[in-house]
Amino acid sequence: MRIYVEPAKRPGRKKLISKQSLNAGDIERDGDCLVLTFEADGIYDASRYRYTIELCPECVAALKDALERPIG
Repeated sequence: MRIYVEPAKRPGRKKLISKQSLNAGDIERDGDCLVLTFEADGIYDASRYRYTIELCPECVAALKDALERPIG
């Protein structure tokens, strides 16, 4: 998985902050939601940060639907 970050309010450079595999240990369940937790760089300094993404069932379904669509 690759994670990029870039400014939202003005044009700016997109920065790759993580390039790593998503492991089973990075994924947990919280009720009906999937919770992804991983470490990645920050945008402005050399610090490492822990990021958490919580995906509700509707979000997971949207990702699944996107994978089933034809490429292009």
